[in-house]
Amino acid sequence: MHMLGGMLAMVFLVWQFPKCIEAFEEEWQSGAGFISSLAIGGYVFGCLLGLGLNLLKVLFEKKEP
Repeated sequence: MHMLGGMLAMVFLVWQFPKCIEAFEEEWQSGAGFISSLAIGGYVFGCLLGLGLNLLKVLFEKKEP
């Protein structure tokens, strides 16, 4: 779950890198806020995605008698 969250946070940061540069050119506080919101949002989304995948695995896992 945490590995998926960290990986998606990095993907989101790389994906929005041009917008990060634009935000830093306007004002460094807005750039820092934008980067932190991307990182936190990506991490939370990845954790929720991992939680959903783990839940599906538990629900559809074959039980051995």
